[in-house]
Amino acid sequence: MKLKSFGSIGVVDKIKDGEAEVRVKALRFRERLENLELVEAAPEAKSQKSRLEQLRQSVGTEVHLTRALQENRSELNVIGQTTDEAVDAVDKFLDEASLASLSQVRIIHGHGTGALRRAIGDLLKEHPHVVRFVAAPPDQGGTGATVVELRQ
Repeated sequence: MKLKSFGSIGVVDKIKDGEAEVRVKALRFRERLENLELVEAAPEAKSQKSRLEQLRQSVGTEVHLTRALQENRSELNVIGQTTDEAVDAVDKFLDEASLASLSQVRIIHGHGTGALRRAIGDLLKEHPHVVRFVAAPPDQGGTGATVVELRQ
């Protein structure tokens, strides 16, 4: 299978509620089925099956992860997103950054009420890819952005 948002090869372990669990080395990702493409052709059945049924049968098939955005993107802007959307986007972004072997990234969350900054901070405290994080320097967004140092 080809996952349109990354750049590595992985394996689909399970499919549930319209999402596939994809394993790339020691990392696990959840991705919507519409973001997956079959890499190796599955044997065609006599009756035409839905995309979901085809993906369910392909559990254990390798997926090819390709980046939808520019390579080695080191910045993510989540201004205007809900806290849940932002936390999910940051989690996925940190996985991408780790796969790309980036040592540092910047997350732009804006000032506003501080809800995004707090929610993202809570995620970063426990995230396995994060060594440490601090508010960005004043010339890079100050408290409206967070600089994250990643494990190598």
